[in-house]
Amino acid sequence: MDPVSAEIWENKEIATGIYRLKLRPYGPAPRVAPGRFFMIGVGPGTDPLLRRPLSHLATSVNEDGIQLLEFLYEVRGRGTELLSLMQPPRIISYIGPLGNGWRLDGVPRRVILAGGGAGAVPLYAASKALAEITPRPKIEFIYGARTGRCLALASEIGVMVEDTVLCTEDGCRGEKGLVTDLLRRALTDADPARTLVLACGPRAMLAQVALLTKERGVACQVSLEARMACGMGACLTCSIRGADGHNVRVCKEGPVFDAAEVDWEALDECA
Repeated sequence: MDPVSAEIWENKEIATGIYRLKLRPYGPAPRVAPGRFFMIGVGPGTDPLLRRPLSHLATSVNEDGIQLLEFLYEVRGRGTELLSLMQPPRIISYIGPLGNGWRLDGVPRRVILAGGGAGAVPLYAASKALAEITPRPKIEFIYGARTGRCLALASEIGVMVEDTVLCTEDGCRGEKGLVTDLLRRALTDADPARTLVLACGPRAMLAQVALLTKERGVACQVSLEARMACGMGACLTCSIRGADGHNVRVCKEGPVFDAAEVDWEALDECA
């Protein structure tokens, strides 16, 4: 897949260290299934050499009818720090969309979205797609983070779902506690045949989500993050151990997996 040039339309800090990036592609904006990602160039040359994987947030249309690809990212290292400094009308490039997203065919009557921090971006696209399904399932959103600033998508996802429950580890917003605490409570009366959990966030959180849903016989899909060099399955740097003992690539077979497909103990060892 060849890189596509795009103009930075907006790159705005919406919370401390969290940015919303809008790109205007040179050409038609691609159609993006919910849960897929892009490899974004963060430098004009070979420093840094590697692109950064960013989950697709949305495709929007501005007041002039221009289609924009939107992303949300947190500054975590040199690459994302360089990206945060880039402003319109700078030209960068991307490769994508890549990977496999959420599997939303035949969803049951109740869907619980469990998100952790800024990593909850894939749930925005999921909530939007679920809200357009007929008949519409009941969508519940459990969203947690270390502190309130990381709950950047709370209001936007909240308007697309029936119920939203927030939590923070420091108790500054919502309930004090963890996403898994709230999910355990939500699953108390869950009908396994009519419930689906979609989760994304830190690996430790996802491992606990996988355990909770397995104990209750509830279907669960997870969106994993991983260090990637190519994003297209060639370099194998994002490989993880599957439950069947074979390696799978987060960029190619994922980033969305059934929770039962992942060897969570091996994933914890390599995190």
